[in-house]
Amino acid sequence: RYTFPQDIMRDWAMCMMEDREGNLWFGTESSGLHCWKPKSISAYTTREGLAHDSTWTMCEARDGSVWVGTDGGASQVKDGKITNFNAEQGLTRKEVRSVAEDNSGTLWAGTMNGLFSFQTGKFSRHQTPGEWYETKIRVLLPARDGALWTGTVWGLTRLQNGEYTKYSVTNGLAHLEVLALHEDRAGNLWIGTAGGGLQRFGV
Repeated sequence: RYTFPQDIMRDWAMCMMEDREGNLWFGTESSGLHCWKPKSISAYTTREGLAHDSTWTMCEARDGSVWVGTDGGASQVKDGKITNFNAEQGLTRKEVRSVAEDNSGTLWAGTMNGLFSFQTGKFSRHQTPGEWYETKIRVLLPARDGALWTGTVWGLTRLQNGEYTKYSVTNGLAHLEVLALHEDRAGNLWIGTAGGGLQRFGV
């Protein structure tokens, strides 16, 4: 059993990830992003330059940097330096709920109002199908076949070769709000929702 440092003892861990060096990164509900190294924990909060202390998601990019989705935009942590991205860099909705890098090296950000991709230092928004409430993204999963799966509060979407395919309760989804996605070694998509149990989507 491991406990948080004294100054964040009353906080909650919202997400965790292990990087290539064996460090454990975890985002908290209200005290920012923390890096737990084998013998020490380094904290990254707004005091160190993080976009917001409410950190929802993270991923490690191929260049070794850690991308973090917060309530104040996206933050990139690289070599101890934090770079923030918000409306000035094209991220017009600051509440980032999911970040993921696909096989081509493109970084994707899912926000509470749409899907964005990051290239050449700026974010660009992608027009997704459906009403405004269907653009509230909870989770992203780049699949090995090049597709990008998007879980929202109103269903599941697959983006592949520029075309969108939507899935909802009308074609088998157990619950509209998708909270977790995982691709297994066989290429099956596992879906966790806000109700209806765990589902497997064979592709």
